[in-house]
Amino acid sequence: MKKLTVTVSGKDERELARQLINEAMKLYRGGMYVEPPEDSVGTHETFEKLDRLQVDQTVIAALLHSNLEAGSSYGIDLYKTMQACLLDPEKRKRIYEVVSRR
Repeated sequence: MKKLTVTVSGKDERELARQLINEAMKLYRGGMYVEPPEDSVGTHETFEKLDRLQVDQTVIAALLHSNLEAGSSYGIDLYKTMQACLLDPEKRKRIYEVVSRR
């Protein structure tokens, strides 16, 4: 059994949740765990601070939370979609155009 250690003193709920997610990902990913970016990535201008492995790990966290079996099956590739949306401004613009159509 692996042990999860989290420090809670003086942390707000968002920071505590972020720390819990990171510790859970370390348990799940083991040696394949990738550290998150040091600085906050909060706007479309700063998404490029992320690298592909960090984006892939974001997808894995979402898959675990949603109890989905895979991120690339049945014609859907969440890894490539998230990489395109977060790492490539031109593809992000095109994706937004498609999903904004009514």
